[in-house]
Amino acid sequence: MDPETERRPRGRLPADAYWRRRVLALVGLLVAVGGVAWVASGFGGEQQANSVGSRSTAAGVPAPQPTVTVTVTVTPNGSLAGFCADDDIEVKLLADQETYQAGTDPAFTIFVVNTGDAPCKRDVGPKALGLQVLSGGQVVWDSDHCADSNRADVRRLRPGEEYRNSVNWDRTGSQPGCAGERAEVGPGTYQLVGRAGGAVSKELTFYLE
Repeated sequence: MDPETERRPRGRLPADAYWRRRVLALVGLLVAVGGVAWVASGFGGEQQANSVGSRSTAAGVPAPQPTVTVTVTVTPNGSLAGFCADDDIEVKLLADQETYQAGTDPAFTIFVVNTGDAPCKRDVGPKALGLQVLSGGQVVWDSDHCADSNRADVRRLRPGEEYRNSVNWDRTGSQPGCAGERAEVGPGTYQLVGRAGGAVSKELTFYLE
């Protein structure tokens, strides 16, 4: 007979050996389940800790504040308004008659109008404001030639506002510096031109008899 055959037990195992095997198998199963649960709880706890830490860090950083832009608009007034550009000024003329009989002196009115969008200042004194009478393209009379004052007269003009000044012409010619005799001009066709600094009017035609 084979010795290995003699050492191998035959028949059913004893009851105590059977239960020991079952207890060991159950213990092993419990250990495995416990290990899986421990690993899962450790990973979840770490995630939760990281989430809490992130929230704490975010809570510790102040939220960016919106940027506020302030726009200041200055409306010009009497003291802030600058001087009118020539392009923002219109010079207009008016004669009280178109034809003047002999012995009648013409009366002219010059207008300075602010055609810009904002108030501005303009010198309308004798130094800046002037009239000329021309005949055949030649200057016959200039209000500056014999002006008794060169003072400035700065006025503030609102948009659309006008300054006006009236001048009577005695029908005599003039020379620069009011030199020479002032002789009366003869009948004919004449042109009137006005100026306010660098702004010049259109010609206005009138007649002397």
